[in-house]
Amino acid sequence: RKELIEPLFGEVDKMIVGGNMVPAFLKARGHNVGDSVVPEEAVQFARDLDNAAEGRGVDVILPRDVVCSRDGPGSAAAYGHAASFPDYVSSPEYGSKGPGPSSMVVPSSEIPAGAKFVDVGPLALRENARALDPCRTVVWSGPMGDYKNPPHNAGSRDTAACLARHIDRHAPMVMVVGDDTKEAVQGSPLM
Repeated sequence: RKELIEPLFGEVDKMIVGGNMVPAFLKARGHNVGDSVVPEEAVQFARDLDNAAEGRGVDVILPRDVVCSRDGPGSAAAYGHAASFPDYVSSPEYGSKGPGPSSMVVPSSEIPAGAKFVDVGPLALRENARALDPCRTVVWSGPMGDYKNPPHNAGSRDTAACLARHIDRHAPMVMVVGDDTKEAVQGSPLM
């Protein structure tokens, strides 16, 4: 992906990081990522992109909060109860109960030991919406979180809704790139 992303740095003002790249960027910046599995090549990739973006004046936006699960993506315990994400986002306090029985929202730089990143947090979603507001062209590549396992698909679902509202107001070009991203936004107002 580096070969695809880095050439865009001459054309873009900002890059919002979500999904599996969040722990890689956090680890590259020296933050604890708990038990999130992050291959060293992903950390180096994030470090290289960070450096290239800085050299081109591109703002790399990382989520300030994340949803993490003690049982990780796909576990029965993490998805055993269908909590409502809108109820969850109404309480932006860090450490609040997340959208599942073993989930919680924490500052992105403080993912605790025993927990794994599963989605971007509610504060990140609000900040991303503000960052997208002036944009005329948006290229979205990759889901924001563990989109295959509700309720941890809220980041992708809410980003799709945000972009759909954005199109209605500003008529920008929005490109959804990649099979996972397309699958994550199926049935949303964006598609």
